[in-house]
Amino acid sequence: MHTFTGHKGEVLTLYVREADVWCGDSAGDIKSWDMETGTNTKTISDAHNGHVNCLEMHNTLMFSGGGDGVCRLWDIRMKPRPVLTVLKNRGGINCIRYEADYQHLFVGTGSKSLSLLDVRKVFTSLETAQKTAAAAAAEHVYSKPHLGPVNAIEIYKGYVVSASDDRRLRIFEKDTGTLVTSIMEGEREVTSIKTGGNRLVTGSLDRLVKIWSLEDLLLAGDTASQITAWRPGSGTESTQPLHILKGHTHVVYGVDVNETKIASASRDH
Repeated sequence: MHTFTGHKGEVLTLYVREADVWCGDSAGDIKSWDMETGTNTKTISDAHNGHVNCLEMHNTLMFSGGGDGVCRLWDIRMKPRPVLTVLKNRGGINCIRYEADYQHLFVGTGSKSLSLLDVRKVFTSLETAQKTAAAAAAEHVYSKPHLGPVNAIEIYKGYVVSASDDRRLRIFEKDTGTLVTSIMEGEREVTSIKTGGNRLVTGSLDRLVKIWSLEDLLLAGDTASQITAWRPGSGTESTQPLHILKGHTHVVYGVDVNETKIASASRDH
């Protein structure tokens, strides 16, 4: 086991690969660490003017999103400077999700927007040296995204699942942006979501971890506007979690899953 120390600010996001882990912090820096030795292998200082909120990687490419409202593309083989500014937003970039099969990048922001970007346009702009802001035009800016900042995005089959400070889970058709489902997840802001098989795991400021059936959620429709205060047992069976896991004494900031286990992270140490 290694403890990676050396960040100037709080570590806000990480991306784990087979040989290394990349971390973004509140000082705007991105660092990579060797998983075997625990040594710092690369530092990108001032990657963002503010917090580094999210990282996504594919082969040698890395996308980063910051509190400065900028989403950047990096080639980790090169000197620590961005290859391209992919997107600028007046709100912070809270979450990004890269879908390698279709070369789509999904971006959720502090200004409540949820967008799909065609990464192939990014690569085209690289080839033609058009290194300008917003090089990747949004294919969809999803209608009726959220009433608060978008905190997390997941992909399930042909759908995009998003979570927000507005306490809602929303599911959109990926290709059209059509809203399929909107439900109240709980009594507090939803901070994180993760898909595993046909299950969705959520974490929120109410200190609870919930497990949902994605197939049931797809049948739920738009019920969020019908429920003013979530409570256990409210709504229909399809809008209820399969399981509610209790144990944290503080807010849940992160969840992850594998084939058999669920991991959750909280401020309760």
